[in-house]
Amino acid sequence: MDAGRQRKNPPPYFPPPKLSLATYKTFFSLFVLGCRTAPADLVFILDGSYSVGPENFEIIKRWLFNITSNFNIGPKFIQVGVVQYSDYPVLEIPLGFYDSNENLIREMAYVQYLGGNTRTGKAIQFAMDHLFAKSERFLTRIAIVLTDGKSQDEVKEVAAEARRNKITLLAIGVGSETEEDELKAIANKPSSTYVFHVEDYMAISRIREVIKQKLCEGKY
Repeated sequence: MDAGRQRKNPPPYFPPPKLSLATYKTFFSLFVLGCRTAPADLVFILDGSYSVGPENFEIIKRWLFNITSNFNIGPKFIQVGVVQYSDYPVLEIPLGFYDSNENLIREMAYVQYLGGNTRTGKAIQFAMDHLFAKSERFLTRIAIVLTDGKSQDEVKEVAAEARRNKITLLAIGVGSETEEDELKAIANKPSSTYVFHVEDYMAISRIREVIKQKLCEGKY
C-alpha cells in the first residue's frame, strides 16, 4: 500500500452482525454458475463514509459478493480490485492478487468499514494510479463507483482523465443525497447506460443482475 495511505483508526462503533466466512463459502458453493467474461480489469470503488454506516456497508459487501461470484477469476479472465474510501482511499484488494472466486470472496469478507467524509475524486485518482496503472494487462478497464452522497472534492476532471485512459466508469448513486449531475460527470456516456440510482442500500440488489449482465456479456 502506498505510504501515507494506510488505514486510519475510525471512531469506535459496535459492529453489526456479519455474514461469517462459513456463510460466504456456502453462498459461494450455491451460486457460482460461471460467467465467461472477456479478460478485463474491474475495480469497485466503494463509499465507506459516515453516511453509509456499518450495517449498510455489510449490505454493500454482500452485493459485491453476489456480482463477482459468477465471474471466472484469473489472469486469463477477469481480475477484480476493491478500493474503499472516505477521507482517504484504502486498497482493500489489489488487481490480480487472487486467482479464484473463493479466495476473492474470502478476502471481501474481511473488509472493514472505514467511516469519514466523502472524497470520491481522490478515490478515482487512487484507482488509476495504484490499480489500473500497475496492471500488466492492456485489456478492458472498468471501474464501478458506488456512493451515497455528494463528493467533498472535485470529481469531473479526474473522471475525465480516467476516461482518457480508456477506463469505463459506471456510477451508482444510493439515496436522496446523491447528485444526478455529479453521477453523470463521473460515468461514461450515455448516462442511461452507465448511471444507476436506487433509493436505499436494500434496493441495490435490484440492479445487481443488470450490472452482472453488462459485465458477463461485455456490455460496457
